[in-house]
Amino acid sequence: MKKKVIIIGGGTFSHIRTHLSLATPAFGKTAKSLYEKCRNRFDYMDVELLLTKMADPSSNIVTNEDVSSLLDQLIQDNTVKIIFFNVALCDYKGQIGEDISGKYQKRLETKQGTETMLLTPSEKIINKIRKVRKDIFLVGFKTTSNATPQEQFSKGLNLMKKSSANIVLANDVVTYNNFIITPEEGVYGKEMSREECL
Repeated sequence: MKKKVIIIGGGTFSHIRTHLSLATPAFGKTAKSLYEKCRNRFDYMDVELLLTKMADPSSNIVTNEDVSSLLDQLIQDNTVKIIFFNVALCDYKGQIGEDISGKYQKRLETKQGTETMLLTPSEKIINKIRKVRKDIFLVGFKTTSNATPQEQFSKGLNLMKKSSANIVLANDVVTYNNFIITPEEGVYGKEMSREECL
């Protein structure tokens, strides 16, 4: 039986009320690119692309909880050897008033005017992969916005240490600065384009 490379991509939603969600906009471009690169490079392994609904309308992966359930399945699969965790998880859960949040909770009415939302940080589910499966080679991704290279490095290294990722690709959406961080705190690809880093 062939070993597997898993690439997870796209963004997730965090439901607040009927027709109201928080979202992390990500449409799977990087994951799709990685999928093609891995298929060309790892012809001795099965390469699977798993996208969220935001990146693939036919997908059933919508929320962070769906991604977490997917990871539980992957962790149980001993043929999984590499995971590119490129999914953009919703960093916060939101709540308005005393009502519990949910996809089918009472819809807000604009005639009621301004509302205030309480944001609570979401669980970092990437951390559970290597907590259970040290044999999985985990590639993490850390996105920043207009950060200095040192800030990118610090945030990427923090993700690496908390998740025990094998490498982390740090990328900034404003400066377009990309590089790869290793557990030895080395940095590769500072002069590379994003495509070259991938």
